Amino acid sequence: MVRRVLALTSGRIALSILAVIALLAVLGPLIAPQDPLATSDATLAATSGAHWLGRLPRS
Repeated sequence: MVRRVLALTSGRIALSILAVIALLAVLGPLIAPQDPLATSDATLAATSGAHWLGRLPRS
């Protein structure tokens, strides 16, 4: 079955995409080491006189 998939161009492309996704899943902690749940109270603060469009945190 693997030979049939690899014989097709679309099969090679699909396996390549799956390999890249698997590689990104394994290397994810190295790519983005920040804690996604570490936020502060002012992360998405409301609008104010100083910040008319709200405030986003800067890393």
